[in-house]
Amino acid sequence: MKIQRLKEIGVLDSLRGFAACSVMVFHYVCTTTGYFTSDLVQTSFDVFRSGVHLFFVISGFILPWSMHRGGYTLSKFFKFFLKRLCRLEPPYIVSVLTAIVLLFLRSKLVDHESPNLDAGRVAAHFFYLVPFFEKSSWLNEVYWSLAVEFQYYIFIALLFPLLMAKKVLIRLALYLVCLAGPWLTGEAFLPALLPFFLMGITLFLNQQGIISKKEFLIVLLCCAVVGGLKSAVAASVFSLAGVLIINNWPDRKPMLFSKLGKMSYSIYLFHPLIGGSLVNILSHRYTEPYQKVLVVLAGVAATLLSSAIVYYFVERPSKRLASSIKY
Repeated sequence: MKIQRLKEIGVLDSLRGFAACSVMVFHYVCTTTGYFTSDLVQTSFDVFRSGVHLFFVISGFILPWSMHRGGYTLSKFFKFFLKRLCRLEPPYIVSVLTAIVLLFLRSKLVDHESPNLDAGRVAAHFFYLVPFFEKSSWLNEVYWSLAVEFQYYIFIALLFPLLMAKKVLIRLALYLVCLAGPWLTGEAFLPALLPFFLMGITLFLNQQGIISKKEFLIVLLCCAVVGGLKSAVAASVFSLAGVLIINNWPDRKPMLFSKLGKMSYSIYLFHPLIGGSLVNILSHRYTEPYQKVLVVLAGVAATLLSSAIVYYFVERPSKRLASSIKY
């Protein structure tokens, strides 16, 4: 099915829901210190960290697709950014404030010391600049990927008009830059993750008839190899599966993940803060195998409830505001 014929790509919500839940379960099982000690369990659930790479593939595809449909030109650069900020900043700011409150409460009730909340560290969050300061750190572990996404917005906003010019040399330069990127920086910065974004970009280019199927498959394979070598094999598998699903079943809407996908951004932002905090508290008391499963499920339930609230009162209005801004 040709994706450009569709008014919306229904399967993307399902993929976002799956990606967000994958990362959530990974964090609860694999990063709750000393809770799940089985190597088999750790290895089995570790692959779900690659849900974040699936998000990168989706962004790689959907942004140029939306920009093309909206008639984006370089003169609309600032309007493009305003649209992205209106969509993403309100839930993000609420999550940052939540993280600050939780950190303050932990410092008073558990650590009994002053929290590390200097103005510079907090301010760096609002401009996604934390990776640029060696002594700074994120208040929420998942924010690193938002900084990468923000860098990608700049990248695609500047590059998109060149891609649509259909120049072979420009595409070859893009491929080389993206495939070399992982050897240039660490994963806190866009170049290291460019192969995953490129998977989505080339899917868009192929769907628009700008590149042949042969070129698409060759570049896709190169991205998967580089991604597997520099990130993880599971990351390439998740990403290739995402491309395959978007390409072949763009209008599918599996009920469960489609509903979760609507609030996937809120799930992603709040699962370490709400569900993660609950899992961490309960993990000190409930240590039987069956209790561990229940603790994780409790964390998932708490995350879904809090995410639904944030989605209804914050994320959904921000979506509407962003939709009202036209290129």
